[in-house]
Amino acid sequence: MIYTISTPQPQSHFINIKVEIDTFKQSEINVQLPAWRPGRYELGNFAKNVRNFKVLNEKNSELEFYKITKDCWKINCSNSQKIIIQYQYFANILNAGSSFLNNEILYVNPVNCLIYVPENMEQEHFLFIQNQENKKNIVPLASYKNGYQAKNYHQLADSPFVFSNHLQKQQFTVNNYTFNIWIEGECKPNWDKILNDFTKFTQVLVDQMGNLPVSEYHFIIFMLPYPAYHGVEHLNNTIITLGPGYALMNDKMYNNLLGISSHELFHSWNVKFIRSADLLPYNYAHENYSNMGYLCEGITTYVGDLALIKGKCIDEKEFLRLMNVNFQKHMHNDGRFSLSVKDASTDTWLDGYEKGISNRKTSIYTEGALLAMCLDIAIMEYSEGKNNILSLMKIFNLQYAHKNIGITNEIFTSEADKLSGNQWSTLISKYLSSATDYSPLITQYLQKVGLSVNTEKNPNLLASNFGCLVDNLTNKVQGVALNSPAENIGLGFGSEIKSIHNIPTLNDTNEWVNYFNQDEIEIEFTDALALRKAKLLSNSKSYFPIVKLEINNKNELYHFWIN
Repeated sequence: MIYTISTPQPQSHFINIKVEIDTFKQSEINVQLPAWRPGRYELGNFAKNVRNFKVLNEKNSELEFYKITKDCWKINCSNSQKIIIQYQYFANILNAGSSFLNNEILYVNPVNCLIYVPENMEQEHFLFIQNQENKKNIVPLASYKNGYQAKNYHQLADSPFVFSNHLQKQQFTVNNYTFNIWIEGECKPNWDKILNDFTKFTQVLVDQMGNLPVSEYHFIIFMLPYPAYHGVEHLNNTIITLGPGYALMNDKMYNNLLGISSHELFHSWNVKFIRSADLLPYNYAHENYSNMGYLCEGITTYVGDLALIKGKCIDEKEFLRLMNVNFQKHMHNDGRFSLSVKDASTDTWLDGYEKGISNRKTSIYTEGALLAMCLDIAIMEYSEGKNNILSLMKIFNLQYAHKNIGITNEIFTSEADKLSGNQWSTLISKYLSSATDYSPLITQYLQKVGLSVNTEKNPNLLASNFGCLVDNLTNKVQGVALNSPAENIGLGFGSEIKSIHNIPTLNDTNEWVNYFNQDEIEIEFTDALALRKAKLLSNSKSYFPIVKLEINNKNELYHFWIN
């Protein structure tokens, strides 16, 4: 398989792709474009971006072909030694999993746009890129002649590349492994600070995991001129989009950079090498169902933050704030009573990356991270601080991933129980399959490290008295509590509040409800068809509490946790 990429008209955002395939005298051949990309467990339907698909033989004669699925073509190649497939791919989205082309940048996620022959996936694949000779570049593949070489399609698909006029690069080493930080986009990085913090959290992960699965790693960061926050893991690199670029070194944005970078680096072990058996190997043609989202994303979310505190990139206050945020997200999502984490993992293929209908689902990231935190504390308690959750992940790395053995729920339970004294199977894992409130479990385990969980009434009366969370910047509903007065009158996610007691609200809905401070509120809001007026009647219940983690006693287990 030989791929040639050219960009004769970059302003059009169309990438020209030529693929040369030896037919080995086959009479027909199928070529497939991936329907999804690893790291985002939903259908991407990338074929909608393909146009002008045509097939030639070595004599430049056109061959007959037709589609047999939305992203698979059957080609009649009788009497042809070689076929040449040509098509264009529209690349005009810039996020961490997309492809983008303009006069300044060529950024390609090969899994978006490079077709493959299912029977030939394990063969070597070669990549050549034209019209980019004068630009800086990052291509995380081995060099080959004037191009690049991948040992198989899986490596090619997982190797995004960037050509740009403005790439910045810095480098650091940890345990003889080389790490590169690439930044594209307008920003003013404090490289000394960035390199210092990246080195510290990377050192924690490499030391704890026993090795790095690759010899060299790349952080590829797009700083965009507008708000953005997205990361995608790959074999030996991550693509990250953040913004706005002018805020890079502000406390909040910089902590976001550290958090997402630590998270994506840990994916180099967890998901890229340690993988659910259901996803080993990937099948790019259709959904790859797994109920182990708690492993791939829950543990990664938790460990990403854990590495920051253990590396002293953030302080205790910030670490506890991150744990608090997860807990409060859980308590503000009544979907916890509707869908378990295991089912939510399967349902990423249904609606896992959108808000969806009210109170339907949990999050493999949030709820998965909370269960990972409980398991971490259980392991530390049972081992008296000698082990933690990274000890478990090291076992999966060295004893399973390096033998190409996928992780099952049974394997996870067996190894977690050994390290936690059976606390995983007897106390924690039942929450994976239950649609329920985690707060009793979380409170129990936080108490073991000297933390108390306190709840306060939400100061916004629209939230606490009526069960409606509103974003003041947009006046739009962000959440509605189950069986609350707000749900009973038909408020839902995305509804826009227009007035309170006939007073128009302009980004101040919460303030007006607090001002009237009544058990009955007359509200005007939008639904799908028209403006509606209704009366909110409070009841004896309180909704959307504010959760606060507080330190009671920095005991020995607490110090094991954060050091």
